[in-house]
Amino acid sequence: MTFSAHSAAINGTNIGAIISQSIDPGIEVQSDVAAGFVKPQYGEIVSANGIGSLSTYDIAGLLAIVGAEGVCLDENGFVLNFASWTACGAVATSGHIARSIAKGFVFPDSITLQHGSRGNMSARVAAYREGANDPITTGAATLPTGLTDELGYHLGPITVAGITFTRNTTVSINFGIEVEPEIDDGDTYPLSLRVKKVQPIIDITTKDLSQFGSSGIPIGGIRATHSNTSLVARKRVIGTGTYATGTSHLEMTFDGVAQVGVTEGSGNDSATMGVRITTLDDKTNAMIVFDPAFDLNPT
Repeated sequence: MTFSAHSAAINGTNIGAIISQSIDPGIEVQSDVAAGFVKPQYGEIVSANGIGSLSTYDIAGLLAIVGAEGVCLDENGFVLNFASWTACGAVATSGHIARSIAKGFVFPDSITLQHGSRGNMSARVAAYREGANDPITTGAATLPTGLTDELGYHLGPITVAGITFTRNTTVSINFGIEVEPEIDDGDTYPLSLRVKKVQPIIDITTKDLSQFGSSGIPIGGIRATHSNTSLVARKRVIGTGTYATGTSHLEMTFDGVAQVGVTEGSGNDSATMGVRITTLDDKTNAMIVFDPAFDLNPT
């Protein structure tokens, strides 16, 4: 019997269009060699910091669950479903397995939009132990029905500090969330977590080399705000080369320090320039404000 990734559920909401999923007990083993010996005779598990992760094409769906800054797991927890396959190469009707994290903090990790391919988003979960319950458990899974893979988000318009960038090739968002497990009193498992930092960083690669200096972003950088800085993930009409109309797209806005990075070229290939936004807290908005029903051409 073999298994494959299938789907996930976060706080009771199913997520499909899965690219990859994993769950790691995070076990650290320590073994010691005392004087007079060359082979360790004593070993122990000193810590187990459980981590779960997934990536999906359903960017808007995942953002709707975890937000831009993460959420605690509720009583439904974090569940990864692994489908059982028959010997004849089809998904079986039973025998599926679930790996679950009951308590923890689930948070966005990254979004990647690259020309020529569907965009994707990843998230992670840091686990902690509650009472005598194991932080990661396993059991039988019932595969959810009705999930589809009909979403395609692609590069759309990009504006930084009021400057419009065209001929863009890649956008990557690192949500910059640092979560630290807290272990003490000789425990093996963390009994709580600490969010140490939230600072997303947005990297853009563009062929638009003209947007540097007095005509674009100066070498000393420029302040970007939510009112003048945004990027749009455009939704493609499935089976076509056109984009959807109306409130179908995903817009994200930012505040922070915008700077120009490396400009480089090789041979006769198109040269590119990097642009980075290091986000700041404007004390009013979330670090990333997203609109999953954005209209590119409002009337």
